[in-house]
Amino acid sequence: MRENIRVGRAGATDADVEAAAKAAEIHDFVAAMPNGYETAIGEGGMRLSGGQRQRIAIARALVRDPGILILDEATSALDTTTEAAVNATLRRMTSSRTVISVTHRLSSAAESDRVFVIDRGHLAEEGTHDGLLAQRGVYASLWDKQHGFLVVGESSRVVVTPERLRRVPLLARLDDATLAELTTLFVAETSPADRVLVYEGDGAEKFYIVVRGRVEVTRATAGGGEDHVAVLDDGDHFGEIGLLQDVPRTASCRTLTECICLVLDRVQFREIISRVPELRAELEKSMGQRQPGAHFLRPVSAPRSN
Repeated sequence: MRENIRVGRAGATDADVEAAAKAAEIHDFVAAMPNGYETAIGEGGMRLSGGQRQRIAIARALVRDPGILILDEATSALDTTTEAAVNATLRRMTSSRTVISVTHRLSSAAESDRVFVIDRGHLAEEGTHDGLLAQRGVYASLWDKQHGFLVVGESSRVVVTPERLRRVPLLARLDDATLAELTTLFVAETSPADRVLVYEGDGAEKFYIVVRGRVEVTRATAGGGEDHVAVLDDGDHFGEIGLLQDVPRTASCRTLTECICLVLDRVQFREIISRVPELRAELEKSMGQRQPGAHFLRPVSAPRSN
């Protein structure tokens, strides 16, 4: 483990390595291992979780102590608490160096001096976090979509607020008490990259909210190939029509990265809304007016922010 971090700077002392590990919020984990910093972590860090590998990579960058530090999705695999701690470390580093962070996790961009929003390959907006929120444009939309989730520990548990659920069109008509109850019924599921979550044509029994990661949506073509419909990322959702209607899936969804999703079972959702028959009728009427699969029709290249 020590030599893995020291790759960042061959001449780094043991104290330098441990200081970088502490800044990257990985020291306590390493120190608790039977062999501490002498622990072998396997080819490609196979004995570590995604979040642990990411923190080792951050430590490797920090021990190099560069004048300009460029980060690409540096906190994408971290739980909320660790992400906040690492972001605090990166903020302290900006006093003595320039940090350029490429991220779609806007919590990592909130305290940047300048934010550049790239939408479909073009610069859509630029400014400070507060200024961009006030504009109510692309950045503000992404912030609203991602806000309202709390990932606890190593991606093991996710808490969602009723206010965040209300931003899902199907759930927007539910009262506060019902939304609060729904927050207790969602189950967090972690999936590795390249796993099919739903298959086109299967029954729709679950509703998904992507908390972390990227999911590719495809449809089969008449010639036996695949049509790439969309890429969903943090805060996007799919499968809501299946909560109300007995229809097959209109597309397949496959993870492009390791993903954390909040999943709601159809039976539990129907039991809740059955208590208010007029509400169910209203929801079904609303969903019936939508084009099947319309919730997938968004650009394949999702907006990104730097």
